[in-house]
Amino acid sequence: MRAKPSALVSCVAIALAACANSTASRLSLANLMREAPNDMPLRLLLADDTITGVAVPLGPGTLPAAVRTTFDAIAPGGKTTFVGREASERGDGFRLEKYYADQELTCSVLAAVDGSVLERWHSVGLRNVPLDVMAAALTTDPVIEMACIVSGPAREEHWQLLARDRGQRTFVLTIGLRGEKVARRRRMTAQVDS
Repeated sequence: MRAKPSALVSCVAIALAACANSTASRLSLANLMREAPNDMPLRLLLADDTITGVAVPLGPGTLPAAVRTTFDAIAPGGKTTFVGREASERGDGFRLEKYYADQELTCSVLAAVDGSVLERWHSVGLRNVPLDVMAAALTTDPVIEMACIVSGPAREEHWQLLARDRGQRTFVLTIGLRGEKVARRRRMTAQVDS
């Protein structure tokens, strides 16, 4: 049974309300969306009919000092492609994504309000991805566009691959460190009116 749009909106609001800590950003989803930069989309992560994560882009100057320090230490320089407030299974915090053209490298950091790292990932050249990981991905999707190694607070945990099927649909594949397929999620664009 699919959730009705009004139920989905309620779930998003609840998820975002859960991510509002004691920082100055105790805003409703609608307020965060209204203040979001136009060039970065709102992100939703769904598992079946449940919203398991939401990330709302933030404008410049909205990061707590501890988060800014963590981002500067882990991902200095580069071009920022996303910065936002995120609530997900990893926890509540702030997400930064950057691209380094000289290295053809993409990286991301999720930091809690106190600056502690909840998650980080970076892209890996497709030639450097273990064969068992590539083989698992290619069983369902013939084109692999990008591969990333994902770490939690303490260690590497899994691979995440951006793939395309024969119908040109895009998927995000989660594959374990030993090549076991964990999840396959469809990536699509959406329109949100706030």
